[in-house]
Amino acid sequence: MKAQDAISRFRRDSALSLFLKGVLGVGAALVLMLHFVPLGRSISPSLLLMALGMIWLALWYRTIKGSRLAAESSTLIASGRLEQAEEQIEQSLRSFSMSRSVKSLGLLNLALVRLAQKRWPDTAMLCRELLAGKKQPSEHVSKSGRLMLADSLLEMGDLRATHEALSGLYQH
Repeated sequence: MKAQDAISRFRRDSALSLFLKGVLGVGAALVLMLHFVPLGRSISPSLLLMALGMIWLALWYRTIKGSRLAAESSTLIASGRLEQAEEQIEQSLRSFSMSRSVKSLGLLNLALVRLAQKRWPDTAMLCRELLAGKKQPSEHVSKSGRLMLADSLLEMGDLRATHEALSGLYQH
């Protein structure tokens, strides 16, 4: 999987999951409001609320499957089986997830594979994407991403950007 494809998938899925969470939340609020307004013989608000709950559970089931794939890829990377890890990561990134942290872990693992493959520009691009954005990544992702970014920038000979990446570690 190309780094740019992984990044666009990460961005698209993050936006889509945020949208779906909002739609399901607003839908649940509307159903709860309908519960207090008599509409005659229409569909029961309890039934609508159960349907929304089933959709929510189905989406989170897919998230759990993606989380398991991302976690298994970490084991493959540690054992040096990079091709198998890359396949797992690609499956994880291609599956939809309601959790940004699951997608972040997949992107972090892809950056780790690219670092092991000595593909410095891809590693730097993936790490920058992880560290960018309004919502800050978890501490683990932030530390690992900054270290990999600094390593890849150092290998590319960009000392100023390496210093900036390392100086961000003082926040931790």
